[in-house]
Amino acid sequence: MSKPFPQIDTRLLDTSLAPTRKPDEWPAPPFAWRHMPVAPGPQRCRLETPTGTAIDAELLGLDWAAQSLTLRVSAGGSAATVPFKSFMRLTLTEPLKPVLNTKGLPARPLPIATLRRNYRLHLARPGAVQEGRTVGYLEEPDGLFLFPPAADERGLLRVLVPRAAYERCDFTATAEEAAARNWIATRESLLKALDEQSGKPIPPLGQSLIELGLVTDEQLQKALDERNGELPLGERLVASGVLTRSGLQTALAHKMGYPIIDLNRFPLDDAALRLVPLKQALALRALPVLLHQDRLIVAMESTQRLQKLKDLGRTGGLSVVPVLAPRHQLRAVLTRLWQTDVWSHNVGDSVSGFFATTV
Repeated sequence: MSKPFPQIDTRLLDTSLAPTRKPDEWPAPPFAWRHMPVAPGPQRCRLETPTGTAIDAELLGLDWAAQSLTLRVSAGGSAATVPFKSFMRLTLTEPLKPVLNTKGLPARPLPIATLRRNYRLHLARPGAVQEGRTVGYLEEPDGLFLFPPAADERGLLRVLVPRAAYERCDFTATAEEAAARNWIATRESLLKALDEQSGKPIPPLGQSLIELGLVTDEQLQKALDERNGELPLGERLVASGVLTRSGLQTALAHKMGYPIIDLNRFPLDDAALRLVPLKQALALRALPVLLHQDRLIVAMESTQRLQKLKDLGRTGGLSVVPVLAPRHQLRAVLTRLWQTDVWSHNVGDSVSGFFATTV
């Protein structure tokens, strides 16, 4: 069964909100990811014309204000200025490459499962459609910026579709968004899941990874098909740079029965929030979500800091019950709450710097 493509109406964009961008400056991917700096000078590119012809060239410069680019087709050849309105698509064919750690793996893996979407691009040429995948996207007055994953899924290509070249672009859900539809979103469902926790069968790790939206079906199948010595599945995914260590810990906790909640939809309990000082919540990477009788239910990315949470609960005469939530959702909610009055009684001036080192 094909997945639906939610539509965005590009006509609603306000061109007065155009970002200020320097000549030759390309927008960064719309998520936190460390990549190697782009070397100055000409960049290899592919230009697609309205007739469907693809031209491999060198991009010499971009002028966003003039809505034009400068390129040359062959080394030593003459430079040509091309208005945005005269091409359909520009792809920088040299991918952005990740910063590597001491083990030669990406310091921060691409969030493929979190952000990769299929797209269907409806071009201005009648009946012309292009399809592909992108890890995040930006819709701006200059046009649509796409970030297709490189073949090894470690790097990103960069694509510009000028505003005049298309009518709209439809996107599917990401693997995480698809998984989140089944995550807990109500207090009643959470209490029921906790009551049923001990009687649940233990699923395979791969099932937990998919249910959490931590990997895609293709990534999981590739890891199952490959053999890397005697490494178990989770370690294989970490070793290949697909899964973070914290993501694996989250999946292992879910496998053991811990429920997962969707913080984008779950209604937070102010009474629970006020029981835990903000700095402690940050240090423990935990978010109190519900106070029910003598139980303080706390969302966390893994059970690593569970004992410290339990110790915290004993001081208040409460039983701390952990549930799971994605790391980026925890960070987003903690940041938002820090900016409101919910925790105003224990927020200090140094909290903004505290976020950078703890979450």
